[in-house]
Amino acid sequence: MKKHRIVFLMGFLFIMLNLSAITNLLNIKSLHGDIDLSVKYSYWEPDIEMRYIEDEYIKSETLGEAIFDVKGHIEYNSYSIFKIDYILPLKKAPYMDNIIEFNKKKVTTTEGLGFYFVLDPFLHNLVSDSGYLKYFASFKYAFRKKMFFTFAESLNDFFYISKDSFYNFSTHNLVNGQHIEPNTNMTWKTEIVEQDFTIKILDSSYKVFSSFNGKLKKVSIVPVQIRIGYFTCHYIQPSAGIFTYNSYPTIFDADLYASGLIIQIVSNTEEESGFHIDWNIKMSGCKIKSAAFDLYKEEFNSDIWGHYNSLSFNSWYNFKFGNNCIMKIGCFVEQNNFEILTEDDGSRNEEEDNNDICLWRISQLPIDLYVRFGYRF
Repeated sequence: MKKHRIVFLMGFLFIMLNLSAITNLLNIKSLHGDIDLSVKYSYWEPDIEMRYIEDEYIKSETLGEAIFDVKGHIEYNSYSIFKIDYILPLKKAPYMDNIIEFNKKKVTTTEGLGFYFVLDPFLHNLVSDSGYLKYFASFKYAFRKKMFFTFAESLNDFFYISKDSFYNFSTHNLVNGQHIEPNTNMTWKTEIVEQDFTIKILDSSYKVFSSFNGKLKKVSIVPVQIRIGYFTCHYIQPSAGIFTYNSYPTIFDADLYASGLIIQIVSNTEEESGFHIDWNIKMSGCKIKSAAFDLYKEEFNSDIWGHYNSLSFNSWYNFKFGNNCIMKIGCFVEQNNFEILTEDDGSRNEEEDNNDICLWRISQLPIDLYVRFGYRF
């Protein structure tokens, strides 16, 4: 980082941390501000290990976002006069700047890793407490973006089906595939874009009792709500091959898209002290765009389809120190699966309830760890 940027950032932090003293000294009662310091680390590995190959044929390491984010805001007479949002990478690595830029880039008037638009504050006084309108007043839109880079080295031969490859249905040939020899270095990019559209269907606010030294102690549970709605997700990533090609294991660039039902259990507020959750389940069919998938449908089985399911758990704990200071510590974990299914051909036992056979699956586990410190002046 350049020296003048460090000096500017340190100067801004000094002013914000001493804003209360400055306003008292100058007797400026209408000057206010806030500062947020947060650290975030994202971990994810694409599913590129071939389960039907005994020998290890590739080793890889994936780079995710690792940042220190400084946000600040100063207002005078209720007018914003200065804002800052400065992101510092915590790891010096190739493509880290690309990851940070992608994750915060504006798309259709939304930006960042978590943009939310909620109608509750505007419409709760305009609709009746009874009837169906109150459900539509709780409409919520969420948008998230992530990018990762995977650096790989081949240990044995494999066949790579890139995004530029295509299957020629006339000649029944795979065009632009590559035979990768041992000791070849490769870099793959992953892009993830997700959107959720939900409405509230149920509120829950209750107390539980716990025993402490033989006495009952009432413990408050942060109120939650159950939401239901529609989601979309779009993954562009390297994936373990659907099949072997010319006797070689395969890796292909997969363009995966899913949309369908989301059921969410989420805390009503994010700033209250205590334990908070944002858990959801997603289920739908999925589309796979790849020359590997086209070849599979044509050569092996035409009656196949895609399926997607996901379970995600975002949990955090808020510590409040006085009225103005808050610290948040949290973790996000998601288990998601993209699958290719076909109908049972009758060879399975009748005792088995599931009539579908899974021909191919990638199973992934993204993890985010984050800490945030906020202070209001």
